[in-house]
Amino acid sequence: NRRLRWQWLWIVLVPLGFGVYLFNNWLVAGDAFAFLQMKKELFHSEISWPWVGIRDAFGRLSQEPSEAQMIGEQELIFTALGFVATVATWFKLRPIYGMWMTGNWILCSSVTFLSGMPRYTLVLFPIYILFALLAANRLWNAILTVWSLLFLAFFSSLFAWGRWAF
Repeated sequence: NRRLRWQWLWIVLVPLGFGVYLFNNWLVAGDAFAFLQMKKELFHSEISWPWVGIRDAFGRLSQEPSEAQMIGEQELIFTALGFVATVATWFKLRPIYGMWMTGNWILCSSVTFLSGMPRYTLVLFPIYILFALLAANRLWNAILTVWSLLFLAFFSSLFAWGRWAF
């Protein structure tokens, strides 16, 4: 059967959407990739190998404790969580999930300054499937529950104090 399947044409919307975004940048700023320059100027971050941003996050652990916690430790914890979950996804879940995890983890961590990895980890939805598989064991269920509650309390207290996290 050599019929064209029209539902596959929806996948064209992905590069078309990115093309519209680049065209909009070109209209407004005169450069389709102006967002890269703005990211460099405003956030002191540009595209790089993942180990560059990870090394920078380790260097930030020596800052004032509250800054080291947010800019160093939390970035490293969630970068490591994303990496471990990406590797586990290739072994435990479908290959398409592994591709999703790998592509997104590389995209998020390939910068000179890690910023927002806890937020970006939310996009790695196969982590929740892996957590569900882990939670079938009572010990891991307790560990995941306590870990989640501690992070909820930590970030809720930061929010209550008026500190913006990630």
